[in-house]
Amino acid sequence: MWLGMTLWGLLVVSLIALAVAGTLRLLRGGGLDRASPRKQLDARYARGELEREDYLQRRADLADGR
Repeated sequence: MWLGMTLWGLLVVSLIALAVAGTLRLLRGGGLDRASPRKQLDARYARGELEREDYLQRRADLADGR
C-alpha cells in the first residue's frame, strides 16, 4: 500500500515540477528568439558575424521591406 502511495506522490510532484518549469520557460521567452529581425541583425553584427557592408545592406533591405 505504501508503495502505491509513494508512486502517486512522485507522479504528482513530477507533474507539478513540469508545470512550473514549462511556465517559467514560457515567461522567459521559451527559448524562442522573439526579437525583431532588426534586433537579430544588430546582435549578429555585434557578435562579429557580419561585415559592416553586409550589415548595412541587410539593414537597408529590412527598412525597404524586402
